[in-house]
Amino acid sequence: MRILCLWFPRMAATLAVKQRPQLKGRPVVLLSGGPNPVVSGCSVEATARGVRCGMAATEAQSLAPAAAVLPDNASACLDELERLALIFRHRISERAEIAGRDHLFLDLTAAAPDQPEAALAARVISLARAWTALDGRVGVASSRRAALEAAQAARRFALILPPEDLAGGPAIGAYRDEVLAVERAFASVTDAARTRAALVRMLSQLQVILSARRQSYREAVVSIIRDDTIVPVTLRPHRPLHETGAVIDLLRRAVDGEVFAGAIAVRVELRRLGPDVRVKAGVQAAGHPPERLREPAAVR
Repeated sequence: MRILCLWFPRMAATLAVKQRPQLKGRPVVLLSGGPNPVVSGCSVEATARGVRCGMAATEAQSLAPAAAVLPDNASACLDELERLALIFRHRISERAEIAGRDHLFLDLTAAAPDQPEAALAARVISLARAWTALDGRVGVASSRRAALEAAQAARRFALILPPEDLAGGPAIGAYRDEVLAVERAFASVTDAARTRAALVRMLSQLQVILSARRQSYREAVVSIIRDDTIVPVTLRPHRPLHETGAVIDLLRRAVDGEVFAGAIAVRVELRRLGPDVRVKAGVQAAGHPPERLREPAAVR
């Protein structure tokens, strides 16, 4: 198995600055994690000041106090990778897999057999730059992990490692528009409270699957099925969600509770599935002030 990894260093910060050109040249820090946020992305200017992904927000603030602080944009990163993956499936290899918030994999064994790996890698770099204008780096190896490490070590040109007999995990499968769904039918017309209780249990079932597969989702559809109508409620959160319990909170904001009354069945679908994009917190260095830099809703 030969795998190509396309990795975008500082993808989150680059996309954020593209949306806000006034920040070009400034240190930019993106945060995720709620009340105790961590750095999920940073610009080269912030990196030069010592800021790193996974760093506690308080430490990042002490290193780059003048940085522009933005909310995490993992959804935008996945959207960009999703668009690229579609292009690659048509032009390079039908087996393309989004593997994180800043990289994707291509199975070169499913590409044109008469094309050398170096030529395929150069074509991937060219397509990525043409379609995104982002700085993408490419590595080729015999496993996902080795390919990612090669891409992270590469610079202008692809880094191609020699073939090895490695247990690199399952092969990259052909793309399919996967949807996680569960439906519950009631013996009779039910009230809003019972419908909500059933919905909570159904979401718990989906959470087991989501956690086992280490996935996130960017869209949820809750359908309230009545005798004569179906009321679909489409929820599109600002960021990829890893916990199905968030659907309940989104529903509370989106619809009146009485929409659940009179149901004979309820169906939940999780769509636009993607990888787990949560950022793990690193160890916070000692000696920094206790003030907490909270995740903002807009640029400061």
